[in-house]
Amino acid sequence: MSEKIALAEKKSQKSWRKPNLDVLKSKKLFWVPWALMAVVLAISLTFGIVDSNQDESASERAASIARTIRCPQCDGETVAESNAPIAQTIRAEIATRVSEGQTDEEIRSFLAKSYGQDVLLIPPSSGGGSAVWIIPIVGIFIALGILGVAFLKWQKELETEEFDELEDNPEENVEE
Repeated sequence: MSEKIALAEKKSQKSWRKPNLDVLKSKKLFWVPWALMAVVLAISLTFGIVDSNQDESASERAASIARTIRCPQCDGETVAESNAPIAQTIRAEIATRVSEGQTDEEIRSFLAKSYGQDVLLIPPSSGGGSAVWIIPIVGIFIALGILGVAFLKWQKELETEEFDELEDNPEENVEE
């Protein structure tokens, strides 16, 4: 009986030193779900960009621009939604400029000069307006970084607890 106990103690001393292959495998494959998610995100964004650049008719393009312009007279309505006389005038101006072949940005900048920057529902992507686009993206990356550090810390704590348990209770880890 004492030989069996001595053999069990010897095995248990060796077993806690052996690396846990399941943990090693999971560490090797840890990046796979993240890589797949990045590929899916890239494909989704690519299709979103490609679909948004399809040719629109002049009336669809004018309506699209009108949905991005706030009515100067109405509270909380776009030019496309409003029936105010100024909204009708702006819609007609947009349709005229679209038929003349002006770009969306040229039309929006004309309306911003005529009625003020407040009519633009989509902030400009240059100058001070670029902060509206950049700050959320930077915030997301900071949050992801914090989560990554927290998860790594949490994982190390779990591994340390597992190691301590193996070290404290060698009898439980003996295979018969």
